[in-house]
Amino acid sequence: MTKYLIFNNDLSTGKRNKPGTPEAVACDIARAVDTDESEIDDYIAYSADMPEATLEVLKRLPIYSIELTKGKIDSWNNDALRIFEQIENFKQNVEDSRESLSDAVQALASDARYSELFNEVDFESQINFDDAFDSMLQRTEYVFSKTIKVMFGSKRVNSAEGVTT
Repeated sequence: MTKYLIFNNDLSTGKRNKPGTPEAVACDIARAVDTDESEIDDYIAYSADMPEATLEVLKRLPIYSIELTKGKIDSWNNDALRIFEQIENFKQNVEDSRESLSDAVQALASDARYSELFNEVDFESQINFDDAFDSMLQRTEYVFSKTIKVMFGSKRVNSAEGVTT
């Protein structure tokens, strides 16, 4: 088992992990655990026993540490990555739906403003779907992130306090 340290990557340095390497897998796992809109190149990973990791730690604390075996890497590539990609697809579909519904509500509200019968009805304030969409996304991401943390032994390093969680 190899421990990898994952750092936020300064894209201006031109450093990237080579696709398909254990370091790239570690970055992908960190991206999945973070649940924000980061891309894989927003992270850089080093094997903890390599000089590059030591040099980075001297500059700043890693954001994650992950212990990977060949089996865990295979599990990520052959199973978890597909689920992660589907979650990303789901998120995009939710955002597209939110935008489509928002456009429909705005069109309804606009027509109502020019209606003799409904010009005083505020349809926009009566229709709130943002919380429903946010809840769907947060639950899905949370369950996946929590499972990945446990399965892959991902530990977040709290840079403010220098402790792992």
